[in-house]
Amino acid sequence: MLLDSKRPFYLISGILILGLLGIVFYFQYQKTIDKNSITVITGDKPIKIQVEFVKTSEELTRGLMNRVSLDENSGMFFVFSDEATRSFWMKNTLIPLDIIFISSNGHINEITTMNPCQENNICQPYESKLPAQFVLEINADQAEKRNISPGDIIQLPQK
Repeated sequence: MLLDSKRPFYLISGILILGLLGIVFYFQYQKTIDKNSITVITGDKPIKIQVEFVKTSEELTRGLMNRVSLDENSGMFFVFSDEATRSFWMKNTLIPLDIIFISSNGHINEITTMNPCQENNICQPYESKLPAQFVLEINADQAEKRNISPGDIIQLPQK
């Protein structure tokens, strides 16, 4: 009889512990998501985009090559050590992209749509008109669809 009287206590304790573990895991997950996202402050509303940060020269060279799709709310974010004219091309890139050139102060300078190379592998370079320290690549037409435009501000995640 004594054992049965402790059963509700163990059940409630177990549920509380699982609930607390769930909360801890959720907040850790949110921290990870926030570290891998940027926010675009537009005239309408802030837009959070999940990004892959380019960290190595190999990642810079590879970019989004050979990918057949890119999630709607995601992209690739390039961080350079200085502000300069940037040039990108679409070699082995299968999906059209919007390329967003961003100044060192986080303001979007320009947005251009890049198309995959032609069949004979002639790849046109896409060069920024103004110096940029950051570059964001997202699916083509997402900038227009989300009202992202020159002058908007990119907010990087907090470290």
